[in-house]
Amino acid sequence: MGTNLARKALQDVNAYESPRGEGLWLNANEYPEGIPYAFREDVRFNYYPEMQPARLKALYARYAGVNPNEVLITRGGDEAINTIVRTFCEAREDAFLYCPPTYSMYRAYGDIQGAIAKTVVTKESDNFAVNAKDIIAQLDGVKVVFICSPNNPTGQHVPPEVFREVLEAAKGKAVVVADEAYVEFNPEKTLASWITEYPNLLIIRTLSKAFALAGLRCGFVLGAADLIEAMTTVIDPYAVSIAVADIAEQALSEAGIRAMRARVVTTKENRALLVEGLQKLPQVEKVFEASANFALVRFKDADKIMAGLARSDIYIRDQQHMPGLKNCLRISVGTKTEIEAVLKAIEGII
Repeated sequence: MGTNLARKALQDVNAYESPRGEGLWLNANEYPEGIPYAFREDVRFNYYPEMQPARLKALYARYAGVNPNEVLITRGGDEAINTIVRTFCEAREDAFLYCPPTYSMYRAYGDIQGAIAKTVVTKESDNFAVNAKDIIAQLDGVKVVFICSPNNPTGQHVPPEVFREVLEAAKGKAVVVADEAYVEFNPEKTLASWITEYPNLLIIRTLSKAFALAGLRCGFVLGAADLIEAMTTVIDPYAVSIAVADIAEQALSEAGIRAMRARVVTTKENRALLVEGLQKLPQVEKVFEASANFALVRFKDADKIMAGLARSDIYIRDQQHMPGLKNCLRISVGTKTEIEAVLKAIEGII
């Protein structure tokens, strides 16, 4: 931060960055093609929106297989993380726990709240497996546990028995957050049906990935009604605009869900092309498990690849700042044409 007037908790916090500009951007795990929507004729913007639009809550509850009072609508998965930390962590008293290498905003929002950070670092030698016993050993003082499945950026799923062990151990102590931002690529692995069994389970969802609506900023938290009610007191008023609710409702219609599932099929096909092409390149040492809309790749010289791609106006995500990910870059799944372009560009980097 550039001023000594800011809160001490913010002094060493860096703002999240996702650069944009001209060129081919495969750095943010977006769907590569825009989906056309038009506002319904009865939409009016002169009134404030509902605090939590009832129709949208009902549609998402139906899609997720939960009750409407078990749904909180947020401005993307990021606001979901922020709201969870603000709701359950007292500043300078309570801790949050996360498992790097993983999504950086768990740490960012925890630090902004002034909560205490605890980590359980996963290792490539264990296929980045999350160890329940290691988490349980650190639960003292922890109010929130974040577990991303499939994990961004390593791509692996966390087995249900790991979640179950942690949820059992955390009962009455902490909420356990399953971040399911990429669940549409393997919907059978969701924990949504566990909500009634585990009143300390929260699930983060988003329309940014398979629903191809990253620019809409619409996400959800699923959980027991009392947890959702507590978060409703914390989230900003009018968090979901009338425009966002209208487009999100269309995306969650029966036709919208069918279209999303077709995009998932296309994404998986293109992901296979990307992985197959990467595995043939001499610059690549390893392509990690790919179970979402991205691939994590270890190159022989990641800095050279990043610089070479930038010269071709192609931009991917540098993950080398994360523990255990030296020379690792993350590539979002694009169209077939975009995949061909990035593979050709990498091949040309000597």
